[in-house]
Amino acid sequence: MPTLVELATGDSGIDADLAGRLSLVIDEALRAATSKEEDEALRRVLRERKWRAEDGSWQPIRVLAFPQSDDPDERARADFAPPAGRLAADYCDAALELAQFADQRSGGHLDVLQEWARTANSNDARRLSFLRYLATRTRPETVPVLAKAADWLPPAAELQASPLLDGLDQTDRNLLLLKLGCVLFSEQAPPRTDDFRPDAATVLLAIAEWWQAERETLIPAYERSVYPTEGFAFGSLNDDSDETWFTLLALATFQTLGRIKPDQSRHFVTHAMNEGWWHQLSTINPDADNLDPFVERLRAWSEPDAREDYMIWRRCLTDLCLIARHLDDYRTLFRRLPGIIRQDGPVSIGNLLRPAFSVAASRIGVFAPPLARSLGIGANWIVRELARKGVYSQAQADLVLPYGWSTADRVRKLAQRIGLGTFEHGVDAGRNLHKAVENLIGEDAAFAGDGDLPLHIITLAKHRDILNAILYDADGDGWTADDLDEDRSDDA
Repeated sequence: MPTLVELATGDSGIDADLAGRLSLVIDEALRAATSKEEDEALRRVLRERKWRAEDGSWQPIRVLAFPQSDDPDERARADFAPPAGRLAADYCDAALELAQFADQRSGGHLDVLQEWARTANSNDARRLSFLRYLATRTRPETVPVLAKAADWLPPAAELQASPLLDGLDQTDRNLLLLKLGCVLFSEQAPPRTDDFRPDAATVLLAIAEWWQAERETLIPAYERSVYPTEGFAFGSLNDDSDETWFTLLALATFQTLGRIKPDQSRHFVTHAMNEGWWHQLSTINPDADNLDPFVERLRAWSEPDAREDYMIWRRCLTDLCLIARHLDDYRTLFRRLPGIIRQDGPVSIGNLLRPAFSVAASRIGVFAPPLARSLGIGANWIVRELARKGVYSQAQADLVLPYGWSTADRVRKLAQRIGLGTFEHGVDAGRNLHKAVENLIGEDAAFAGDGDLPLHIITLAKHRDILNAILYDADGDGWTADDLDEDRSDDA
């Protein structure tokens, strides 16, 4: 295939028409390709050819940004690239796919971004796009490198009053100044005391506004980090698929394991699905005298040559057996939750998940063993996800909304820091948090139907600069949250 592409392109560049035709051929070939070496050789040939830029010049693919891309980060880079650094607009559909395929493994582009930064002040549109990119899209460690390359930027101490920032909204301005190390309050500002807090309503409304603007990007990233990309579909929950419900309950259970990341649990489930035994666990006969799939797992994991991977998740085998044997009952509890609330008024999720002690569970014929401790606040997560993804009707989702809020550690810290109050950690404590937020910002507490998800995401380390900018804007004196989450690896 690399030789065929070399013959088709010769020494000339690859224009949009040729790229479209090549893409169709390469797609078919790639489906059958098994050689990693051939794949690399093909990309190398494509990278060695020139591609047409927006200004009509021919450029290597690695120095071109793609304004047509679906990736918001890529579009943000393209916004401050010069015309010679932007892929021509006629590369679309199959032609664009080939360009993205060629660039996928071409290496880092920091040197290219530095060159664009040097000339980004050529017009207002590029300058503002570059500054927004620094504020909202760049990792903190890259900011000083690009800022240094942009030698037209004044020193950090002078930037706050510079007209170069005209056109940035206050949040982006604060984010940029924070990343460049500026102090956003005057030297005469009184020192902060333990009782000092930003205005909670202002912070929450700003988070709601941020979420509304970014949710279309952040939700897919969140779902990629949490759910297996194959073998799981929310539509199957509506069809009462045993494996899908088993997976949902298992992922909720794994949230009780401590400081692990959602993508680690996803990797474990994906691994189990690929090996075939996840389906076997999820579809056991609950009335059978033996539990062969679970016994087989114990046998496989206790062999002398057994691998030692996923040890933490393996210890949940008892919980997984409990879920699998009584899956229909636990599914019924979550399915019938809106009706139970409608009939009984406010209920305790913790009590409902101990069916032997729950009148409501007994009334609907559920007599399964207790699951409350196995799920913990993962039960709130299940309710939120069922509401968010349309498994509940809109009326049902509105009814269960408070039950989908959880008091995870980061969210409790945020609530306390903004003066919202101190909340307990527990499956029934989330309703109190929701009530406190709703009392301040009303219907905006629904966060576009996503429940407390924005609060969990904005307290990830990778969004800390955004949260800090919101906090600065809320109190005017600068007050950073420096211990919300230390890991920046989360996909969302």
